[in-house]
Amino acid sequence: MNIYIKINENIASLLRNNRLNLSGEINVLSIDIKKAIMIDEDIYGNLIKNAESLKSQFKFINISTEKELHELNIKLIAIDKLFLDDGFLEDLVKSINELVTDVSKTNGLKIRINFFGDIRTWYRTEKYIIVNNNTDVYFKIIEAKENNFIYSVIGKFVDKVLLKKIF
Repeated sequence: MNIYIKINENIASLLRNNRLNLSGEINVLSIDIKKAIMIDEDIYGNLIKNAESLKSQFKFINISTEKELHELNIKLIAIDKLFLDDGFLEDLVKSINELVTDVSKTNGLKIRINFFGDIRTWYRTEKYIIVNNNTDVYFKIIEAKENNFIYSVIGKFVDKVLLKKIF
């Protein structure tokens, strides 16, 4: 990627003030606790590969994995991170959905997803959750509020004047 494009993206991200807070985890575990299936190395390797794919796609999110005998946890966390993409939640859900589809092909395993956080811009703050129902992953905005007048004026100035003149 051209260094100037990367610098421009970072400047635009900073000026637009898109900030993200995210916390949660993806749990892959055995369907029946009584007949707990140990996660073998092939399945574990695929899950780690999927976690690495998430890391490469969303570099600003800290992603860690933790393996236990009958379950694997993939934890994602981001605190007050700047980001440029307006469709961030849709992209994250799409990537997580690919992981869920991959896990659902393995008999005896289920996946549980639980994330929460907020996205703040100059104009508004939205609190969201990301959950799953079997193989369906979705996000839901649980609270949205407009920011105060001063932030809105700053946001309009940044969007209409600074970003148009710089880019």
